[in-house]
Amino acid sequence: MDTIIAISQVVDAFNAQFVPWAVNNILFFTNIGNTGGGIGIQLNIILGSNYLSLFAITFIIFCPWKKGPELYLKYSPKIYLALVYTNYVILPIVNIGIMIFFTANPKF
Repeated sequence: MDTIIAISQVVDAFNAQFVPWAVNNILFFTNIGNTGGGIGIQLNIILGSNYLSLFAITFIIFCPWKKGPELYLKYSPKIYLALVYTNYVILPIVNIGIMIFFTANPKF
């Protein structure tokens, strides 16, 4: 039972990053995101943010952090910490800052 709960939490974490990425890719590649202007810029920024967060969560979940060559094991805790920090601290702060900029700027 504990394994099922743990796996469901991992799947939920991955889906929380994958679904927005998939939706934003559909918007981008159907030329809705290429319309130019403020909304196009915002969709492109969101797309970049989704790519970074999906990359980070994929490596956090699927990379073996305690197995591998000695050189990898030497740097894996730092890589893991950087990915977690990027995904859960840096990206949200940047996204909030960009949202405030687009909200406050009358041009967009």
